Amino acid sequence: MQTLLNMNHQSKDILLIEDDPNDAQLTMLALQKVGLKEKLLWLQRGEEALDYLFDHEEYQKFVMLPRVIFPDLHLPGINGHQVLSILRKNKKTRHVPVVMLSNSEEEEDITKSYLEGVNSYVIKPVQYEAFMQTIRKAGIYWYHHNVPPHLIQ
Repeated sequence: MQTLLNMNHQSKDILLIEDDPNDAQLTMLALQKVGLKEKLLWLQRGEEALDYLFDHEEYQKFVMLPRVIFPDLHLPGINGHQVLSILRKNKKTRHVPVVMLSNSEEEEDITKSYLEGVNSYVIKPVQYEAFMQTIRKAGIYWYHHNVPPHLIQ
């Protein structure tokens, strides 16, 4: 598990919050194929992500907000909905695009995500090539085409 103590002190443009190492590795592989792996920071728990974004003042001079945050919905501890809720309530992070990644096709999960302010809800396909294509397209769109408010001059 990656911790704040062993991270290199540079900001990343894409924050992936994913507890499943297999899904995280596939996501990184998909983003590597479109030149975005080096832009990504993978954290395994919601608590780690919130610490990275808010709590560790010694890192704040190095940490710029990511261009996009990809939380998994079903994280242990602080889950994806809770991460989203905290991000949206905080002045510093309320404008950062959040794309919920999930295996869940439940209407309740999707609706709750949008009601809490998610920018997009992406269902992770089970089939390998479909998963890779979905993640590549999401990465390309949110990194190259979307212009978040803090980047507008």
